[in-house]
Amino acid sequence: MHGHIHAQVAYLNVENPFLHDFLRDLRPTYELPGRYALTHDLLDAEAADVFLRETERLQLSKLLTMFKDGWEDRLKRSIYGCVAAGIDTFPIIMSQDDLTGERGNADKCLDIAVSTLKLMGVPDAKNFIALTTDNPTTMQTFRRRFQNKFFWILTFACFLHSINTLIGEIASYPLIKK
Repeated sequence: MHGHIHAQVAYLNVENPFLHDFLRDLRPTYELPGRYALTHDLLDAEAADVFLRETERLQLSKLLTMFKDGWEDRLKRSIYGCVAAGIDTFPIIMSQDDLTGERGNADKCLDIAVSTLKLMGVPDAKNFIALTTDNPTTMQTFRRRFQNKFFWILTFACFLHSINTLIGEIASYPLIKK
């Protein structure tokens, strides 16, 4: 079941008769869960287990960098995410928040970052040494306010976002288009 969830197999396949036959051939005594059990019981249990393990890993880690970014998904929702990353470890997704219909201003971003740190068990952000965001004015203000709250954390604008903007401007130059 873990493989089915982590491989992101479409949930429609759970009720596929060919999959049932295949699994019955592999293991005749295995009862394949239905779509409801998969999405409401097993997936919730897996999410809770991952949250507990990642929270513990975050609390034991040191010298982390927090990355905060926002984007718009295909449904035009305004999504903001917080990720913690360290050297030689996999990143930890701390939160994804839907700010659709709300003002995605610096104060709201700061509230989300602080509540995320509390949720993950590090309200004082003692494990972090840096914060990186993209560089619009909202995030510039957010970085300043975050650093006022957590004065030891260094804040940076992501250079990749800056390069992306620069390349976009170069590519739009008429002589380059030829």
